[in-house]
Amino acid sequence: MDPKKWKLYQSAFIKSIRRGLIDDAVYWGILLFKLGHAESVWRRIFVHLSEDIGLAEPNIPANIEALYNNYNRLKDKEKKETVYESENMELLPYAHAIMLLASSKKSRCVDHAQVYHFYSEEDREVPDYAIDHHSPMGRRMGRDLNHFREVAARIENVSDKIKDIWEDKAYYVFAKKLKEGP
Repeated sequence: MDPKKWKLYQSAFIKSIRRGLIDDAVYWGILLFKLGHAESVWRRIFVHLSEDIGLAEPNIPANIEALYNNYNRLKDKEKKETVYESENMELLPYAHAIMLLASSKKSRCVDHAQVYHFYSEEDREVPDYAIDHHSPMGRRMGRDLNHFREVAARIENVSDKIKDIWEDKAYYVFAKKLKEGP
């Protein structure tokens, strides 16, 4: 282990995560921990969440955030509560997070989308559905609350499960009456 090669070790860590090589990712992550680079590993973990996993595993960010909070709670040596707590207990959520990322499904779609739009020279017009009574332009056009309800507030891709629940409730009837007006 050569402390001067920590960036090379970090590269091995990153590539292991991307390839789903769980044991290798943990090895390189622990090595970086021993060299004092745990926070740079966590930073890379948070980058991986969007860069390499993205929409393939949309709930992973909440899990990783919880593991990072546990890591920070356990690394505080002053708050050691029992004699049964061993040294470096923060390695448990640290390794857990690494293993979770390495074993996750991968997708670069978030990374590709942000790169495309950041570097794109495309200049889009604001769509008509976005111009409502909340903007000066919409008010000049006479767009009111009814326009908002019928056009601007319209949602797409509604889950059938949610739609079934919604339509069975009294508030659906109330919303329908609001839409129809007095």
